[in-house]
Amino acid sequence: MTSNGVVTISNLPSDIKTDSIFVYDADPFADSTATILYARAYEGQTISLELPSYLKMLYVACKTANGSMRSRSVVPGGSVDFTAPLFSSVGRRAQTRTEETLPTASELTWQPTLNATLFANQGWADEYAIIDGGGESVSFTHDEFEHANNSFTNFFHEGHWNNRILYTYDEIRNCMFMTIGEGGGSVTLTPVHKQSAQGQMFGYYYFEKGDERNVKTVKKYVFSDKIYKVENKQDGCVQSTYKLIYYDKDGNPSYTFPEGTEIGLFGHITDIKKDLLVDFYADGELNYDISDYLYNQGIIRDGNIKQGRSEWKTLNHVAYVNRNGVNYVGFEDYIDFDLNDLVLMIDGNIEPLPDTPARDFSQGTDDKKQWHIFTFAYEDTKNGDYDLNDVVMQVWLQQEYVWGVGNRPCFKVRLVAVGAKDPLTIHYRDAATGEVHNLFDGKEVHEVMGVDGDSFVNTETINVTKLPECSIFRESDYYGLEKVTISRADFYIKNLRTGVEIHTPASQNLIGRAPMAICVPKEWKWSKERVSIVNSYKAFGAYASDMNVNRDWYLYPEEGKVIGF
Repeated sequence: MTSNGVVTISNLPSDIKTDSIFVYDADPFADSTATILYARAYEGQTISLELPSYLKMLYVACKTANGSMRSRSVVPGGSVDFTAPLFSSVGRRAQTRTEETLPTASELTWQPTLNATLFANQGWADEYAIIDGGGESVSFTHDEFEHANNSFTNFFHEGHWNNRILYTYDEIRNCMFMTIGEGGGSVTLTPVHKQSAQGQMFGYYYFEKGDERNVKTVKKYVFSDKIYKVENKQDGCVQSTYKLIYYDKDGNPSYTFPEGTEIGLFGHITDIKKDLLVDFYADGELNYDISDYLYNQGIIRDGNIKQGRSEWKTLNHVAYVNRNGVNYVGFEDYIDFDLNDLVLMIDGNIEPLPDTPARDFSQGTDDKKQWHIFTFAYEDTKNGDYDLNDVVMQVWLQQEYVWGVGNRPCFKVRLVAVGAKDPLTIHYRDAATGEVHNLFDGKEVHEVMGVDGDSFVNTETINVTKLPECSIFRESDYYGLEKVTISRADFYIKNLRTGVEIHTPASQNLIGRAPMAICVPKEWKWSKERVSIVNSYKAFGAYASDMNVNRDWYLYPEEGKVIGF
């Protein structure tokens, strides 16, 4: 072990909470095993830690007022300046393009899209033109490039059905455009990851204030490069970038978009079939017609796309997110929906895109494909001690093999604590069909835990470590679990003595009352027996009264008043 003066923190942005600075041993945006070495630091503080000699890099992360996070890397003994750019040399002009002249709109060659040809009766009437990328490039160091790559791809994992993330974070699912910020400005896109074996092109379209937002008729611009590979194995390597061209109402070109312009990106896939060009969008509803055609023509047939499966036709093929203060867009080329077949870093004057958590979204191993765990906690009576530990269970989505069928998505439920004397059972109601699933074969929770009916389990002390699990397959909607927002899923308990059912407010669209059930978006330590949650988590009371405040209440337990694994 060696002692190091770790960091001096300076120049925090105005939206950073000064008491919410954390030091990690790994990048919390790219490494799910990142461990907090020091918590709740403040601006100007110099932190000293004993560190193992092999630890050559640390990461300082700051929480913003809206709950998102930014991080900076630092060597032990260094300092962190949060005003410094995350990437160096962004916007360095490539020498070969310094004299480039932009074509006017009348000089472009316009042609109808495949959508316009196939679906004129559906309102598709758009045209596209091939344009050059423009005169910008970016110089990365190797570490900067790896950081940009890993920040995105460790959130949208390779080979995983990542549309589930969009349905967990509604603001990401509903983000169809990026918006030019105050005063107007330019937008440059830099590839930082390429997974698909196809040569993938991409394009953009835009709407100014007052324009009708009709993606099916707006003119589109496709960049001429067919991207096959993206990599950077040495410092100072220059990446080609793509600068968006704006055409005013008279067709005059420039790199400056007016304030408030909404810009949409789309994948322009060229290798699905010879001479067949396919466009896919962030708005899944726009993808139905083209996907339906490809499927019915036998052009897309794959073990992942079984007959009768229709949801894939309306899934997002483009996702905009903000990771670690950097705006990204990820594209799907049409098959597995991991949304990382092509990943671009967005640089320019755009409004911040929806934030995503610092911690990695998935948990477990790739072969198990176990995903982000949510914790449900319940009070079994409205006149209780309000410790919200009468039933505590963890829920996540997972692929599970079914004999004769193959892998299927399911809910996994793990019962972790029982703090009730009354007999209780656990259920799940499918919001789409009203179908009710009785968890653990309908058994009472004490029986499920293997204890007497008046025993407490893991609420006074950890007395049961072999935790029961069960799976839920929704026969009525074979693939519908991909679209479920777990925090709003209707998992509930029933008190067999009183007949009362306890649901989360989110599942019932109830607000303005103290919840008898909650859903926490993490593996979470619950209140000890007979300790009210307003005492074990001091910030919870204000959150329960107004869910727009203290939204991260569950991160700050009171020492000695909680229990868990």
